[in-house]
Order: sequence, then C-alpha cells, then structure tokens
Amino acid sequence: MRKLIFILLIFLTTHVNFSQSFNFQDISKEELLESECEQFPESNSSVLMREELINFEKIGNDKLVQKSEITERIKIYNKAGFDQAAKIISLFNNKNVIDLEGTIYNLVGNEIVKGHIKKDSIVETYENSKQTTLKYTFPDLREGCIIEYRYILKSDCCVNSNIILQKDIPIKKLEVKINIPESLKYKTTLNPNSTIVHNIESSSDLQYNNQLKVAETFDYAIQENNQEEIITITNTNIPPFIQEPFANNESYISKLILEPIQLKSATRNISSNTWDEISQAIYKSSGFADQIDNFELFQDDLESVIRGNESDREKAVILFNFVKLKIKWNGLEGYITDKGVLQAFKNGTGNVADINLTLLSLLRSAGLSAYPVLISTTNNDVSSIPNSKAFNYVICAVSIDDEYMLFDATDEFASPNILPLRALNWKGRLIVEDGTSKWIDIVPKKPSTKKITLNARIQPDFSLSGNVKIQYSDYWAFKYSKEFNGKNQEDLISNIRQGEYALNVSDFKSKSVNDFLNVINQSFEFSSRNCIKKTGDKLYFSPILFLENKVNPFSDVNRQFPVDFLFPFENEYQINIIFPEGYELEAFPKNEIIKYGSNDGQLDYLARESGNILQFIIKLKLTKTFVQPDDYEEFKQFYQTIFNKKMEKVILRKENYENRKRSRNSK
Repeated sequence: MRKLIFILLIFLTTHVNFSQSFNFQDISKEELLESECEQFPESNSSVLMREELINFEKIGNDKLVQKSEITERIKIYNKAGFDQAAKIISLFNNKNVIDLEGTIYNLVGNEIVKGHIKKDSIVETYENSKQTTLKYTFPDLREGCIIEYRYILKSDCCVNSNIILQKDIPIKKLEVKINIPESLKYKTTLNPNSTIVHNIESSSDLQYNNQLKVAETFDYAIQENNQEEIITITNTNIPPFIQEPFANNESYISKLILEPIQLKSATRNISSNTWDEISQAIYKSSGFADQIDNFELFQDDLESVIRGNESDREKAVILFNFVKLKIKWNGLEGYITDKGVLQAFKNGTGNVADINLTLLSLLRSAGLSAYPVLISTTNNDVSSIPNSKAFNYVICAVSIDDEYMLFDATDEFASPNILPLRALNWKGRLIVEDGTSKWIDIVPKKPSTKKITLNARIQPDFSLSGNVKIQYSDYWAFKYSKEFNGKNQEDLISNIRQGEYALNVSDFKSKSVNDFLNVINQSFEFSSRNCIKKTGDKLYFSPILFLENKVNPFSDVNRQFPVDFLFPFENEYQINIIFPEGYELEAFPKNEIIKYGSNDGQLDYLARESGNILQFIIKLKLTKTFVQPDDYEEFKQFYQTIFNKKMEKVILRKENYENRKRSRNSK
C-alpha cells in the first residue's frame, strides 16, 4: 500500500525567515533508545508531540491575518521511517512562512548530538503562477534519531482552513489551540467522515462531536460561534491514517474545518446564502458570465469547424475536440477564468474555467442549449454551508433529447460523458441563463465495459499459447489511457508480462477510438510455461489464467472508509482452451449465478465442455459503486465468493488404457 504523502496546502509566500528564538524541550536518552512505538509497534516512525496555535492578528485598520505556529517532534525507529525527514510545503497565492527552524538529535555513544537544517538545504520550486513548493530535509539521518521543527504560517483572513488532527504515522500527543476573535464569525466542523474522537473544549461551551449528518440539501450539520472563542483540542495515541483500496482516502483523515461566515469590518463582509443565491452570484461574477456571452469572439473559428448540417450531438463533440486540441490545461482549478477565454484561446493554455467556459461559449454560439455546472472535485473539502468556496471547478452540460451530455475539455483523454476522475464527486450545480440553478448527477449510470476474449491451447510440453483480444470502453478506456500515457509499446507489453506467469508477448496491437465512443482495442499473441501446473499425471489451472489479479483487495476483516469504485462497470471474459489428446476432464467449475443485493451486482459463470475444448463465459456487473462501512460485510462476502469462483481450478488427468479403450468403443 502506497504511503499517503501529507502535503501542507497552505496559503504562503515564497519567503522564509530563520529564527533562533525557539527553545526546544530537552530530548532524553530514553527516547533516543526507544526501538519501537509501544502502542503501534508496526510503525516505522511516530509523532512524539504535535502542537498548533492559531491566532488572528490585526494589521492596519481592518485587515486580519491568520497566524499558525506549528511544532512537531518525530521519532524515527528504522530506515523505513527516513521518509519522515523529507518535508514538503506547498505555497499558494504569494503568502508567507516565517521562522522556520529544525533540529535533529542522534545518540552517538553516550552523548546526544544535535544537527540543524540549514538555509541551503531548502529547495524552492516554481510550480505555476499561483504555487511554489518548498522542500527541506534533515542532515545526518540515523536509525533511532528524533527530528523536531517549528515554523509560523501566515495567511489572509478569512479563508477556509483545515487543522490536521491525524497523520500517516501515530501521534502520541496532540495539542491544538485556536483563538477566534469576536470580530469573526466561524463555522467549526470536525470532519464527519473520520472516526477519531478528540477531546474538545470551547470557551463558549459549544458541544462538538464527530456524528454530523448530511442533509438532503447537500449541507452538513455544523457548529457556530457568535462570540469570542477559544477552542482547545487534545488527544493522545492517535492511530495512523491507513489507506484502503478503492477509497477516496484523503477525505477521511481527521481534521477540524474552519469556515468563515462573516467578518465585521467596514471593508469586508463574507456571509452565507442559499445555493441558488451563491450560484447566481458566481454566474454574475467577473470572469464567468461575461466570458460566456462573447459569442462574436469565436465566430470565425466556429464557421471553420462546423459545416451546418451536423446533428446537435455531432456539433457538441466536434467543438469539444476542437477546444481540447486548442487549449491545454495549466493544472489550475477554479470556476473563474485566470487569463480570460480570449487570451487563453490565443495562448493555447489556461485554467479549468478558461477552457470549459471557452467551450461553453462555442456551444452556445452553435445554437446548443449549453450550461455551466459548478462542482467540487474529489480533493476539495465538503462545505458546511452554501458559499462560493464550496465549488472549485466548472464543467459544461449540453441538453440533447431531454438528457444532459457532460463535457470537460481539460483532459486529452476525456470524452462526452467521460469526465476526469477528479470531477466524479456526486453532484454538480447547473446554472441556466437567468441565474437559477439545480443539482444534477455527475456520477455516471451507464456501466463502463471491459471485454476480454482468450483463445489458447495446452501444448504437448504443457506450455500454454494463444491470443487475447481486449476492448476497454468509457471509464475503463479513460483509466487505461491515463495510466499508460507517454508509455511506448515495450512498456505496455511489460505491463502484460509482469506477474507469476512470465508471459512471452508478441504481435501486440493497440488502437484508440475517441469520438462519440471512448474505446481502446488491443490484441496480442502469448505463450507461457507457468500457466499449467503438472503434478503426477494431472494438470491444474484456473480458467481466468493471467487475466486478473490473484489478490483479493477486500480481504480485510473490517473497513473504515466506504468502498468507492467511482463508476459502474461490467467485465466479461470469453475463454476457450483446447487441452491435449490423452487427457480427460476430472474436475470442472460448475455453472453459477452469484448476486449482491437486489440488483447491486452479479456474477454469471458459465462453463461447458465440447470434446477437448473448454469454454467459459464469466460476467461481472457492479451497479452499486459506493458501499458504506456498515454494508462492507455483505459486500466482502459477495466479493470473496466471486473471487473464489474465478479462482476455481480445472483438473485434467491422463487417460489410462481402459478409459481410452472404453472411450473409443463408445464412439
């Protein structure tokens, strides 16, 4: 399981000061000699202590700055924990981090030896116009060392803030203190997706808990403060955040979300509204509706790509592909244009809004009923209240035959109704021209299909050879294209070869069809000496052969987070295997239908014998793509059952003389 990399997404400038004003607490020899974490002995490192103090400072007459002082001490038990000594801070929107200081402690002989991070060990990297990354590492890493660092983060007030209360390694002691002045009105929400329970005290005697429920209006139940407040959060022995397969893991880490409601000042007012009011305000914002309505800007380009006799569906696809080729995404999200559609069109690059609002303008220019759809990406925090920061992305919807076709031109592998996976986050807010809006579904209902046909023969030397044809459609094609983007043919072949079967692959072909359909067709020849196991006079093999992973991803007894496949799918295998003369069938998988829920999933397993030809048709269809932990046991049993079924063996035995004689006489 890959390690979760915690990147501090902080609103900072690329400015670092060094300070010697902090006095670190003494490190004991006993701590340096400690060889494992008592509560979590499997961990390679642990946080001995993490403290965070958040204050708001007034600058000038009205401006407030949010100031966070962070101190962290980490024990590294072995070399596998050395990755904790490489720190990353992502700096956004020209803000600042100051007073960065770090110390490493090693026990050399009987003496505690200190080392310090140095200014020249910090590497600053320009990512784009709004982001810079700072990386720094500690010197003289040794097993058993302790590292400690402190820094101060300053950001503009008021923005949403996430106070991290859990990491990918255990935290032995956590203390967080937040001083919210009377002039600020905040919503404070513990991440309702987390199961960690913290000790929380508030000067206003508010009650906090982790059991916050989602309302039908897409809102979260929340806590609100209307007076000066001090919030203190403490905890001990917080377990490490463990990722689970098929989960949006980073949505479930324990954190406190601070959301500004109102700042009482003469110059600034942030207030909550209904979703309709928020959507209408965004639509009327500079950099949104004014970018959509400039139809004349693209008239010449429209006439060059649209002949006039196309159907609405064809027009939408033509313009979608035109924008994909014309403007490349610069990696920046947002529903407000960065450069403006005209500049992005001329320069060939832009943020999400630049690209998709250009597409929207072209679609409307062509006479199509096209609308912007505001969404929150999978990496964006769910907002507790209607506010403009609840959205961070915009896509297009075109109404054709009483259905919506969804488009996102920021990804070269996207196609009609196939959005980048980052956009598959439940619902989006569609806005019509008068500013009214409604929620629409973003998650697809149509299953993406993967069809595999295998024809093979068991050779006299018990090797297996044959050919495979694979067709990926929709999101399966999208995922494959993303995973192997930029790879050459040898890389694709190596991916097929990997694993226990040591396949020899030849005549590999792959072709993409990406217009109305998002389809990839592949074929290859193969041979292997590892597919058939011979023991005595018997041959053993699973009909699924090398076509699926032999590890069940849902073998864990318990599940913390929902299973999220993102999209419904249907996988079909058609397998034909010819076995050699002189062998007969001893054991054969039975035909079976295995169901999950009333109509949530189903495996159809059909097997038959025709002479020395074995034929299998295996279909797995899953329509329920989101499984809550409370329903995990039922899902796990279903998946284990179908996994076991697909792993069932065929057994062939060598014919003896009497059996062969009776077989010939019967013919």
